[in-house]
Amino acid sequence: MIRMRAGASQLLDLFTTLNDPVGMADALATLAWSLTADGNGGEQALALAEQALRTAADAGYLGGQARAYHVMAIIHGEDDPQAAHEVLEQATKVAEALLYLSKLFAMVGDERARATAER
Repeated sequence: MIRMRAGASQLLDLFTTLNDPVGMADALATLAWSLTADGNGGEQALALAEQALRTAADAGYLGGQARAYHVMAIIHGEDDPQAAHEVLEQATKVAEALLYLSKLFAMVGDERARATAER
């Protein structure tokens, strides 16, 4: 997890320099995962996941929003099952929106979207 955290931190610096909110959201979510996976998550990991969510939402990046919600649910885990459930409900709504968009793109001939929609 140390290598994962270091890599995500480097990516966050790079995407911040490039002013790329999609990359920033993914790097923030990965940082939150790395802290959580080695048992040191807590408030710092939750703050990173929430920042990832805000960044993804501001960029209109649904995949990043779903990823951030997922990380947040894991962080809440056993400590606050109600909060985890609420966050997963939000993740489900975002995932449903992604599937809907995939189906729309598939209808207009986007092969990558068709592959996603048919899963």
